[in-house]
Amino acid sequence: MGIPSSTQIEEPRPSSRETEALVGSSGGTSVTIGLVTETAAKIEGIEESGPCVSDMFKEDTVTTPRQTRQTEVRADTERLKNIRPLIQKICEESCSSGLSLGVLHQGQVLYRDNFGHRDVESKNPPDSNTLYSINSMTKALTAAAIGILVEEGVAQWNKPVQEVLPEFGDGHGDIGRMITIADLLSHRSGIASPDTFFFQDNNELLLEKHDAIRAFNYGKQRGGFRDSYIYNNFGYAVIALLIEKLSGQDFGTFLRHRILDLLHLERTTTDDVSTDANAGRCYCVLEDHSFCRVPGPRVGTGSLLEGAAGIKSTVNDLLHLYRAFLEAVEDQTQQGTTSTDGSPFKQCPTLIRGHSFLDGASLRENAYGLGWIRCQLPGVVGKQGINARLQMDLPVIGKGAPSRFCLYHEGLMPGSSSNVYAFPETMTIIVVLQSANSLNDCPDWIAQLLIETVFDFPEKNDWLELARASARSALALVPSMKVKLDNGRWPNTRPSFPLNAYCGRYRSPFRGFYLEVSQHEDGLLVAFQGLPSQSNVLRHYHFDTFTWLMTHDEAARRARLMVNFPADFYLLRFGMSIHGNIDRLYWIIENTCPEPTTFLKDLAVQETL
Repeated sequence: MGIPSSTQIEEPRPSSRETEALVGSSGGTSVTIGLVTETAAKIEGIEESGPCVSDMFKEDTVTTPRQTRQTEVRADTERLKNIRPLIQKICEESCSSGLSLGVLHQGQVLYRDNFGHRDVESKNPPDSNTLYSINSMTKALTAAAIGILVEEGVAQWNKPVQEVLPEFGDGHGDIGRMITIADLLSHRSGIASPDTFFFQDNNELLLEKHDAIRAFNYGKQRGGFRDSYIYNNFGYAVIALLIEKLSGQDFGTFLRHRILDLLHLERTTTDDVSTDANAGRCYCVLEDHSFCRVPGPRVGTGSLLEGAAGIKSTVNDLLHLYRAFLEAVEDQTQQGTTSTDGSPFKQCPTLIRGHSFLDGASLRENAYGLGWIRCQLPGVVGKQGINARLQMDLPVIGKGAPSRFCLYHEGLMPGSSSNVYAFPETMTIIVVLQSANSLNDCPDWIAQLLIETVFDFPEKNDWLELARASARSALALVPSMKVKLDNGRWPNTRPSFPLNAYCGRYRSPFRGFYLEVSQHEDGLLVAFQGLPSQSNVLRHYHFDTFTWLMTHDEAARRARLMVNFPADFYLLRFGMSIHGNIDRLYWIIENTCPEPTTFLKDLAVQETL
C-alpha cells in the first residue's frame, strides 16, 4: 500500500508560545533559557526583512557574516526540501502509515514535514502538533529529572538505589547493594531485562508499576557489573519509583512541574492521549503491505514503564525541548557548571558523558550516557532499533567528512517508533516520529538521510535500497524462524499423554506471573496471566514440546514485535515428575540467554479446571 503524498511541507514560523515565552527581544537579540541567541524569527527559520541574496553579489557590496549565514540557511533548507521525494519513496518501501519530522540546525528550525496519515481510516494527515508516543526517548527526560534532584542535593549519582528503595537488589548479593542511580541510567548493572513480562500481545502490560523492583530483581546477571552494557527497561522503571520517593510527587507530575511547564510544552505528557483529536493512531503492516489498526502503547501515567517509555509529544514540542537541552549543555560545558539560569536541565555534563560502552571494536566512541547514546561520526548509529535486529549491515554515516559528536536515542513499542539525533557543536536536532511499526525502522533511515543532507556529507548512502532490503528482511523473519524450528523437529513423534494432561496453571519463579494451558477444540491454548487477550494456539512440535509460533499477519494483528525474540522463544517443553505426571514446563523467556525458565504446575488450581 503506497503512502499518500498529499501532505505538505510546513514552513517554519514562530508559534505564539515560542515568541512570548522564549524570546525577550532587545536590539535585535533575544534570550532563550538564559543564553544569548538570535531573534525569534531567525530561530524559526524566517529571516527579518533585509537584502535579498542577489544583492549580496552586487559589485562593491560587502557581505556581512549575517548575510553569509542567511545564504547558508537557504542552501541547507533547499537541500532538505529537495529530498522530499526520496523520503516519500522510503516511506512507501517501508510501509509507513504516517510520520512527522523536524530539523533544527544552528539553532534554527529549517524543515518540518509530514507524510501519510495520522488516522488511516479517516485519511487525516499528521502535522507538527500531532501527538506520538516517543517510547524510549523518554529515558533522557527521566535522567534529566534525576539531574534536578542531584542539583538540589536530594539525590546523588553514586547513591546506592537500595538506600532509597530497601527492597531493591534482593537476590543479587553485594552487587544488588552497590548498584547506583547512575548504574541503572547507563544500563551497566550487568543484569538482563526479563522483557517477556511486558512485550506481549495487544500492547497490554502484564505487570503493574509496583512490580518494577521485583521484576528487576528477578533479572539474571548476564554481564560484568560496571563492565558491560545490557539494556534494561526495568532499571528505568525503578528510577521512576525512586523519583517519586525522593520528590513526594508522581513521576508524571514531577516531569510536568519541573521540566515541561517551564518550557511551556503544552502537548508533551505521560497521560493517555487516545481521545485527542490530533493523536497518531497505531498500526502494524500485513504481508500484503496493508495496515491493521492496533492498540497504542499503554505505558503512560501509573504504568510499569512510565519512566522508561511513557511520554507522548509532538515534533514542535520536541524541537523546542531538545534545543533548550543543547543550550544548557553548551552553557554548562563551557562554563564548567552544572546549572544554567532559567533552564530546567541540570547536571548536563554528567547526562551526556559516556558511562558504559556499546561496542569495544570501534575506533571512535560509542557509549551510553544517561538516557542518551553518544557516538562520533563517521560511524554506525541506530544500534538500538529494528534495523540492527534484521541482520542488516548498518551503514557508516559521515564518510569523508570531519568527525562530529552526536547524541541520539531510538524508541520502539508495538505500533509506534521514534528517534532523535542531536549534535551539540552545531545546535542541530533531527526528530522523526511514527505512529506505526513499519516493516523496518523507517524513522531511523529517514533521520540518517536528514543528517547526511543537513551536513552535506560528501559520501552518500543508498537509503532507498537500505529501506527495501530491510523491509524484505522483515517479511522473511517469521518464515526463517519456521525453517529453524522445522530443522530442529524430530519427525513422526506424538505427545506422551492425552492433551488434557498438559492443562493447568504453570507458575513462574517470578511470583505473580503464570501461564494457563487449556484445551481448545482438538488442540491446546496457552494464555499469559490467564487472560483471553493473551491466548495463543499451541501446536504439537515433537515429543512433549509444543510451539506457539504465529504467522507474520497474526503477529501484526496482535501488535507483537516478532523481531524481539528468537525462534526458540516460541517453544514450550513440558516435563514430568518422578511419578510420571506432567508437572512443569520449560520456556526461554530472555532474548539474552538460551537457558529455559521452569514453570511449576499448580496442582490445586488443576483440580478446579
